[in-house]
Amino acid sequence: MLDDAQRAWINAHSVIDYTTYANAAPMTFRDASGEPAGLSVDVLAAIGKLTGLRFEDRLRASTDQVMADIRNGSAMLIAHSVSNGEVPPEVTPTRPYGEGVFVILTRVGAQPLRDVRALAGKRIALWRNHPIIAMRCASACRQCGLLRPRRSMANSKPS
Repeated sequence: MLDDAQRAWINAHSVIDYTTYANAAPMTFRDASGEPAGLSVDVLAAIGKLTGLRFEDRLRASTDQVMADIRNGSAMLIAHSVSNGEVPPEVTPTRPYGEGVFVILTRVGAQPLRDVRALAGKRIALWRNHPIIAMRCASACRQCGLLRPRRSMANSKPS
């Protein structure tokens, strides 16, 4: 399965430090005991089983921290990424191993919202540091009124 050059590389790099956004279930998240879990973690475990590589995690609270890990060399790869099609110069993408789908959830009994255009003028909720916020398209969403900066829920007073 692996050629001599690949086996030599693995022998020289048996532990791979990776970084990823911690709050991106089902791709990556922390399980009930605080351990990394999710589809990306499972893919890395399968690669490790086949190759003998061991992957060490750095689950981060923001996409800025993920990119800082890549820039400063404390991680060799990002376990998964959300992209608007632009690739930062610090990374080289692989072929996708999965496809993410965003969904719109509404209250039971509410009129269904069929696509993103139906969100115009509506209030949406994303958790703090959600990857979509970091995407360049966030500025376009702000321009069309789909996404407006809001003060943190932690700083909000109950009404």
